[in-house]
Amino acid sequence: MISFLKNTKIILALAFVSALFWFLAFSGTQASSSDNLSGWAWVDSETVMPADPPGANLDIGWLSFNCTNSGSCGASNYGVRVDPACTGSVCGISGNAWSENLGWLSFQAGDASHPNPTFDRATGVVDGWARFLAQDGNGWDGWVHLKGPTYGVTVSGCNWDGYAWGSDVVGWIHFRGPGYGVVGTGNACTSITSNSAPMVDAGPDQNIVFPASATLNGIITDDGLPNPPGTVTALWAKVSGPGTVMFGNVSNAVTTASFAATGVYILRLTGSDSILNNSDNVTITTTSSSPMTVSCVASPSPALLGQTVTWTANFSGGTAPFTCSWSGTNIPATPAVSCTSPSSYLKSYSTIGLKTARVRVTDADSLTAECIPAKVRINFDPDLEEF
Repeated sequence: MISFLKNTKIILALAFVSALFWFLAFSGTQASSSDNLSGWAWVDSETVMPADPPGANLDIGWLSFNCTNSGSCGASNYGVRVDPACTGSVCGISGNAWSENLGWLSFQAGDASHPNPTFDRATGVVDGWARFLAQDGNGWDGWVHLKGPTYGVTVSGCNWDGYAWGSDVVGWIHFRGPGYGVVGTGNACTSITSNSAPMVDAGPDQNIVFPASATLNGIITDDGLPNPPGTVTALWAKVSGPGTVMFGNVSNAVTTASFAATGVYILRLTGSDSILNNSDNVTITTTSSSPMTVSCVASPSPALLGQTVTWTANFSGGTAPFTCSWSGTNIPATPAVSCTSPSSYLKSYSTIGLKTARVRVTDADSLTAECIPAKVRINFDPDLEEF
């Protein structure tokens, strides 16, 4: 009898030490002052969703997310946190919740097949796995899935809601219901900042002389979301043009472009933050010669009423052949006609006063240039009557 009592005491002592080891091992892993989740979830072993209200049918009981719920932090510090140092959108979850009937629910016991849980502050989606770690040999030691095809834990503001699934043994874990729920602070709340598409500027339009390259000064700005990746990518592409385009680095906003033929090219810069994108176009005109310059002059100046005035245009640059079109005071816009420099237009005036004329020159690449309007004053000829 004495031997039996001694053996019983030894067994009880070993059981107490084992339980104490499990409790202390996990209770000391988290300090409640730094945990940002608190409140209660309800564990319901029924396998039909939604779970029953607390106290109905096959209920397992409460799951506490922070020792402050029961005022037990002095004796056992535990809690669950979303990484308070996380600056991105997707943050890790760690720590332990406590169930009197099931033991510790660890949020940091993942493996290759069961990744540790995460919380996306931008979307409010909770993903990954937690695991019950029974402190004695009679509890359930198994996985809890926080997001499945037709269920999951979600966050709106600081309120955690939805269902996690603990297989047929535990069933549903409901994170919010009438009079209870899990609540977050800080990084355990959804971010109020929503992702915006990058702002893209492909730079100013350019005229270059073939075969020179164009320097593309694109600019992409972004709000840094989503994070990860927290960066934007750039991509240049040809939209239209008569020949092929070779980019110095198609993935850099600032790069160069060379062209296989003269003509007008439209290039597009696209910026992407991995979810949203935006784009802007730039026009590059390539010519086989330097830009045109045009000047105009009238002769004689001044002129007399009824006298013929010769308007002369001198131009340089551009690519032949050229066309010229004159316009001005008492000069209806003339159709474009073939011309070379210098090009002349003759006009006599039937009224006195200041007269002007200008010419538009177009080259073979469809580039145009105009002169500053030339001026001539028509005076009364005392030998003639004004008509």
